[in-house]
Amino acid sequence: MLQGLTPAPAAAAAGPVVVVVAHTDDDLLFLSPDILHAVQANRPVLIVYTTAGEAGEGSDYWLSLEEGIRSTYAQMAGVANSWSTLPTGVPGRSFLRQGLDGGSVQVAFLHIPDGLIDGTGTATYGYDSIIKLWDGRIAYTGLVDGSDTYSRQDLISLLAALLADFKPTQVLTQTWPGAYTETGDHSDHWATANFALAASQANAGPNSITGYYAYITGDWDQNVFGADLDAKTAAFSNFAGYDHNISSPDQLYAPDTYGRWLGRQYISATG
Repeated sequence: MLQGLTPAPAAAAAGPVVVVVAHTDDDLLFLSPDILHAVQANRPVLIVYTTAGEAGEGSDYWLSLEEGIRSTYAQMAGVANSWSTLPTGVPGRSFLRQGLDGGSVQVAFLHIPDGLIDGTGTATYGYDSIIKLWDGRIAYTGLVDGSDTYSRQDLISLLAALLADFKPTQVLTQTWPGAYTETGDHSDHWATANFALAASQANAGPNSITGYYAYITGDWDQNVFGADLDAKTAAFSNFAGYDHNISSPDQLYAPDTYGRWLGRQYISATG
């Protein structure tokens, strides 16, 4: 069901939430304050990042982004930035899954290479990308840490296994209807959402799924204000300290950069 330009109230329900996004900032920019509300309510939340979001850079960069995510969710939860490594919950797979000590947040990093906006990928990681995996241009993708490879079905099965393990009442992801080019979106966002949708449909548990628009929301009316805007901005400001590609704090608030998305959140589809 398309929701058009409707502000997103998705995380107001109860029960565990699984979030599936492409990059280690998509959740903070495009799926918040819904995620923020879930964390504030101490709901069990698992955020799965399908790609490393590294834009072709090496491990120093993507490891810093992951540390930024851990620091930011600890800040959002109001507890110390201390995390424990957890079993993956997916037999035969060795990705990093961690839980926030003293909180109800978990993160999982799958480490597929960033495909860039158009899905071409980068020479650093053999031009692999998640959209090429989705549409069959490649049969397998390697990972930025070299630990594994995933086929299309491997990734669907992995995500479905995480859903079965975490038992969410809600799955929150990015936008899947149409083509990513129709909304000026990132290929990684669209492909990730389609993988999340396929996994949600394969999961036997009773969960709803909600998709969120990304870049295009910067052209729409602001719909995040007050305490929500302050908390969303504080969270992303914290994360930005770990991302050297955000060159100055001014970028966080400028109306033509990240500030376009901090004051907005829009649902694209539900299922």
